[in-house]
Amino acid sequence: MKNPALIFALLILSACKPTTSQELSADSTAVDSASAATPAELTQQDDIAVSSSPASADREVLTKKGTVVYGDSIISDDASMGERATMEKVTVISTTGIRYPTEAELCNQFPMYQVRFAEDGTSGWVSGEDVLLIYADDNAYAGDLEYRGKSYQVYYAYDAGIGPSDSNGLTGCDSHKIPYLRNSETDVTYFITNGIPVSPSAMIQSFETWLDLISSEGGDASIIAIQSVGDEILFSLDISYQEGGERVIVHINQNEDGTFQAVSAEMISEESGD
Repeated sequence: MKNPALIFALLILSACKPTTSQELSADSTAVDSASAATPAELTQQDDIAVSSSPASADREVLTKKGTVVYGDSIISDDASMGERATMEKVTVISTTGIRYPTEAELCNQFPMYQVRFAEDGTSGWVSGEDVLLIYADDNAYAGDLEYRGKSYQVYYAYDAGIGPSDSNGLTGCDSHKIPYLRNSETDVTYFITNGIPVSPSAMIQSFETWLDLISSEGGDASIIAIQSVGDEILFSLDISYQEGGERVIVHINQNEDGTFQAVSAEMISEESGD
């Protein structure tokens, strides 16, 4: 299996223009580590570089809409502090060395993250199942995009699962790479809803409702080129297997509400492993 070859340099721009409530949706978020404003008012005040270690304190991660916050690292109804209404960027305070639920299959276990929410300054524990990892290294940057007169960068967010291997060797688990677009001016992040009727490859799936590129023991999917053609965005994917590979084009449209959706995918070439 080939290792992913991804290129990245993630610095969040300072002094971006304020976003409007129309720009925000369940698949988009505007973030500011210092502001206590409501999500529709968030703007970026400071340059932020996130740590490359998924478990390190003082790094930032994303929590999903509806994330349940707990008062301690043990998940229980008594410890629940309620749900968060929107996707948010949060600061990691600490993580557990144990993955939960301990009785679950390895691929369904996640560490607990103690995090601080910028919006109201509260802190609590969240399950890694509700966390998306963002990086300041070469594993997250996919490329730049000019689309309908606006500038975007395309990045990957990652799930917090154990992935295809750990210190003990192969795990049999998948790693999920979730592409997203970040508007360079407004600093609004847009995830891409997966509306592909039939996927041409097992390496193209859905994570929640979003477009998801898989890395596993059997193969890996990565974006190698990004184009704007008319009203469409095209992601060219390189899909590699232990033997052979494929090239796939994913077609993405922007909806009237400003969100993005993958609408189709076509295989353009196939390489035999013989």
